[in-house]
Amino acid sequence: MTNRDGSCNESDTLFDIGLVKALSRPSFDAFPLPYIRRTFRKAIDFEVSLSQGKLYGLASLRLFSHSYINATENGITASFGIDGGPLEVTYTGTIRSVLLHSQVLLSVHIPRIELFIKAHE
Repeated sequence: MTNRDGSCNESDTLFDIGLVKALSRPSFDAFPLPYIRRTFRKAIDFEVSLSQGKLYGLASLRLFSHSYINATENGITASFGIDGGPLEVTYTGTIRSVLLHSQVLLSVHIPRIELFIKAHE
């Protein structure tokens, strides 16, 4: 598959090259994540709000194995695998209840990710 430095191999498909080009764009350096707000009703009700979420490391994702998209009269079949890492998710948040109001910084480190997708429509 496409090399980590962004250069291509002879065996790379247009899909491989496109994925590398898309994920290496500066807008994917810190991909924005949605605002999250949840209320939990336990012995004491409390609310958790997470904002300013970012996902880092998308440029490390690469296709592996034989990936393809095939369109015929019977429909579309697609299969591909993604491998990469590390990824990191960060959020700034608050936890509020009658007894507590606290600011938190959430950071989740994902050392490696493997994703296999096979679809038939």
